[in-house]
Amino acid sequence: MANLADLSAGASIRVAVYGKNHTGIFFETTVVAQSMRDREILRANTKEDVVLVSLIHTEDGSNIVNFESELVRCEVLVPSSGEFYNDIRVRRVFLPDAGDVHVVMCPISEHFINRRAYFRLWVGVQGTASTTGLTDFAQETVTIRDVSAGGVGFFCRRGFPADVGDTLIVTFADYSSKKSFWFSLNCVVVRAVGADRGDKILGCRLLREHEEVHDYVHKKQLDRIRRLSLEPGQQMDEFDEEDE
Repeated sequence: MANLADLSAGASIRVAVYGKNHTGIFFETTVVAQSMRDREILRANTKEDVVLVSLIHTEDGSNIVNFESELVRCEVLVPSSGEFYNDIRVRRVFLPDAGDVHVVMCPISEHFINRRAYFRLWVGVQGTASTTGLTDFAQETVTIRDVSAGGVGFFCRRGFPADVGDTLIVTFADYSSKKSFWFSLNCVVVRAVGADRGDKILGCRLLREHEEVHDYVHKKQLDRIRRLSLEPGQQMDEFDEEDE
């Protein structure tokens, strides 16, 4: 995969922002040149590869888009090459030379690749998480954050009685495409961190591989790429017909 940070100034990129129920909002913006001074400032604040882009505004152009939330996930497509990047973070910064811009942070450096064995699909649908012990059984509604072939992550209230090492059953359904999916996954909590809205995020490893999870993640990844590839006014059904 090419390095997004190597794109030339003026190159077009498309950004998709996903929240609950796979709702996607799509933006197109252009790459801004990085001066050596700006580059050094950025390197001092992040070890990820970054690209500067013109400020991304809401569809009516009235407001600058705010990406500062754990509750959304961004993806990027480069139309000229077809390169697709997932799990992108976007932040607004003011730099001495580039001025007021958005910074697209690209999780493609070596430390990130080593840490992530599977493609992670941002989901954003509601589900349930249940403790599996015979005592202190607890079940509550959670928001599924992401799913991969190896695990699942979700938002839950800070008081949910589960921590690293606990086993859970996580269930959720996805009806956002023509084919519906439903999962009941046995997993163990491997990570517990705070979130920006008072909830916590639990990251879980699946206790066994599920072929249907592989298929689900792969299909949704292709759907995301196709949606980002659509030209203005083109419908998803038209794209599917052309692809068959």
